[in-house]
Amino acid sequence: MEYKEILLNTAVCAIAADNVIDQREIESLKKIEKNSPYFSSIDLEQTLQSSLDTCMSDIESFTNSTLERITKSNLNVVQELTLLEISLRIIAADDIITEEEEQFIIRLRTVLKLDDLIISERF
Repeated sequence: MEYKEILLNTAVCAIAADNVIDQREIESLKKIEKNSPYFSSIDLEQTLQSSLDTCMSDIESFTNSTLERITKSNLNVVQELTLLEISLRIIAADDIITEEEEQFIIRLRTVLKLDDLIISERF
């Protein structure tokens, strides 16, 4: 359950990174949720809105907290790749990639233990 919360919070950070909650990014997350086991057992609608509200009230604090939680968690390679993949898919959903979104991905990358070779092979 902790990983699913980290995954959801990371997705929220990706949605909010540019200070705009774009409906296409939310729909992308919902599509991911429907087509995968990533968020099963989480009431996505209610949890997502609550997390977005919290995040938008202080994006920097929410992002820092999420990244710190990732750092302290003992995630495996698949879990870390999933965090990165979902973030990239959400950011790309509105066909606009801002500098703030790029910075979020860079910050996310710094807390992941993944080897660059694994990332380049995957993406």
